[in-house]
Amino acid sequence: MKELKYLFYDTERSGNDHMVSIGYVVTDSTGAILDEGYEIIKPYKAISRSSVAIHGITTSEARKKGIALSKALSLFNRVARNSDVIGCYSASGDLCSMALACEHARMPLVFDKGTATVVDVAQMGINYMWERHPDTFGMTPSLEALYNALFPGREFVAHNALSDAKAAAECFWELMRQGFLSFNAILPYAKVIERCRPKKKAKSTKAKKQDPTPSG
Repeated sequence: MKELKYLFYDTERSGNDHMVSIGYVVTDSTGAILDEGYEIIKPYKAISRSSVAIHGITTSEARKKGIALSKALSLFNRVARNSDVIGCYSASGDLCSMALACEHARMPLVFDKGTATVVDVAQMGINYMWERHPDTFGMTPSLEALYNALFPGREFVAHNALSDAKAAAECFWELMRQGFLSFNAILPYAKVIERCRPKKKAKSTKAKKQDPTPSG
């Protein structure tokens, strides 16, 4: 029987329009790490100050250390196409980020399988926090809050794409161990991606003006 591979990834962005870095980790069905990767992406425009304040990657650093977006996506795609389950913290946001990056690079959508299994670790976290901490009802915990609740006394470097991906993977496997995988945490990949795709402009349906002068 084939051993399933689980891909957890995270991206850091500048606003909502371009990817600054991507980190991923691949695990087996026990949570053991099989592969990992991290890339800073060469920016096509300045990284916003508000984004730098979050992830710490400046425009100058990204220009020196970064690789082309198309290369980063190609490297990631080699890993993604061999993975069976995709896990993200707030999956819709990261899937849409990936879709927009592929559109900008004019590349086919990464892991566009349509039948891929997508798990939203954040939704698993919501279910966990609601049961264990009822005062959080209706709130989505941050990755740091969930990690601290699951692993008291342990820390990770938040807002680093690789560190966040690893933390999401650890949370996933601990929540699985505790039985917190629910149907609302499993997303229909094809529908999520469809919402991310840019909408095509509708063709004009205006009728041509007719000559009011009667013929004959």
